[in-house]
Amino acid sequence: MGLGTTTPSQLLTVAGNGLFTGQLTVTGPAVLGTTTIANLTLGAALPVSSGGTGATTTTGATANLQFLQTGTGAAARSISDKLADTVSVKDFGAKGDGVTDDSGAINSTIAAACAGVHSVYFPTPKVAYSIASPIVITCDGLTLNGTGSVLLYYKGTSGAAVTSSFTNPYPVHVTIEGLQVKLYNSGTSCYDWGSASRALTHSVVRCKMVQNM
Repeated sequence: MGLGTTTPSQLLTVAGNGLFTGQLTVTGPAVLGTTTIANLTLGAALPVSSGGTGATTTTGATANLQFLQTGTGAAARSISDKLADTVSVKDFGAKGDGVTDDSGAINSTIAAACAGVHSVYFPTPKVAYSIASPIVITCDGLTLNGTGSVLLYYKGTSGAAVTSSFTNPYPVHVTIEGLQVKLYNSGTSCYDWGSASRALTHSVVRCKMVQNM
């Protein structure tokens, strides 16, 4: 860093929070070059008031930063709490590339949703969510929600793309909508509740079956 003219014995120091302290008086033209600082370690997390996040990890940052909805009466809450309103299959590693087997990722998403919001979102994929084994409904009151154009490629050789693990008492409020299933093998189907099917009187199933591949 090159400066025009400085006064001797002036010193800038870096505090534990990464802020410069002290005063440097410059007279005449000042030219700032490039300064490289390697392995800078802060003594503590930089607070939000100083332009930081108050955290030392990226996930900790989302817990500290706040979201405030527009409108009278809105209450501030953390970014992590806001994002938890929706559980997406991509949160658990689903690729949606039409090739990768997303069965495990989708079923892990369902397990997480059953423990919380009871809703699973399928964002529009690049190609389709390919599944080699069935998606299994494991709790009542669950919603699987796509955008209408979301495709599931069911590549299993038997059974249905979506099934239920329930025995008596059977689920009565399961919603599947906005999902289109393409079947790769004859003898397979879009969904099959088995012996539970008679109990699903209040469920909405809009799992559209597209032609067999």
